[in-house]
Amino acid sequence: MIGLFAEGGLTGLNEALRDNLILHEDIVEYSGTISKNALEGFVKDCSSILIINQGLITSNAIRAAKKFNVKSNFLYTRHESTFPKNEGEILRPEFFDVKGQNYNAVRQLGKSLEVDNILVPNSYTKDFVKGMFYEEQWDTSTKSNPIYPFKDQNITVAPMIGIDQCFDLSTEPREDIIVCVNRGGVDRPIELFCQLETKYNKIVIGVSNKEQDKLSAIFKDVTFIPYTTRSSVANFLKKAKYAFYPFTCYVQGLSMYEAIACGTPVITYDKNFYDSKSSQPDDPITKDNGVLCRQFSEGLEEAESKKWSHSAVASTLDYASLNWEKNIEDIIRNRLL
Repeated sequence: MIGLFAEGGLTGLNEALRDNLILHEDIVEYSGTISKNALEGFVKDCSSILIINQGLITSNAIRAAKKFNVKSNFLYTRHESTFPKNEGEILRPEFFDVKGQNYNAVRQLGKSLEVDNILVPNSYTKDFVKGMFYEEQWDTSTKSNPIYPFKDQNITVAPMIGIDQCFDLSTEPREDIIVCVNRGGVDRPIELFCQLETKYNKIVIGVSNKEQDKLSAIFKDVTFIPYTTRSSVANFLKKAKYAFYPFTCYVQGLSMYEAIACGTPVITYDKNFYDSKSSQPDDPITKDNGVLCRQFSEGLEEAESKKWSHSAVASTLDYASLNWEKNIEDIIRNRLL
């Protein structure tokens, strides 16, 4: 039995992974109380544990795994991202204290995550995690004594991307809407999408009630949809002319794969916004399914100049490699058991 700990509100790839992992016969998700005895009793019966997200329960699960010599695995699917200073204005600084938040996140993760193995979706993320650092005394102008908590950590690459069946090709006429699907928290590119001047109706899918109130007060010509089901997201994508995303490796490309599967061309930035490197090697965007741009306005203009076939857009995906059942089986058989 593999014990699954998926603590807290899951979004993006973590949410999709959790929903598909629990369908497997060897996975049992912990649903007990925070009590030490209940948690240790569960972990003791596991051959290994897999942790998605980090919190009090998952930290206790790691300690229990050490106590009973059970292999512990942490699933890492995101980046601590920064956004170039010269890209747009920050209207609401309280939303976007990105560098400070992410620096503290690395520090907290590095000090508390003592697992046997970290699972990542690709070699790009593996290199990124190994290069994560923090300092005991953080000075934004210097890097005097960086600490790399995961430099010598055992990190395993595993296939983690799939497409749910609801994201399928639609050949119905498209409506005059463009969508931006938010799967990982409000970020500056979403603000830039809201600032677009266009004839299309703009829709942002995936905001909290608090974010919705703030954003609606500023961007009165944009419709904001709260966090919703993936089938609902698929319905929006099938109606849209274009789907906008913050960067090519946003939630490891999952959202862009979903849009492309619906036959909807993607418009996204051609930099990953994590560092000065260009897009990751397994960038899903090609000239046949989307547009890479430096500004959303330029990307929309280029997209409008092309003739799109929705079936041709959908045909650019390698569906064999985007099979949830196959990839979950690979994770469990080759990485966890």
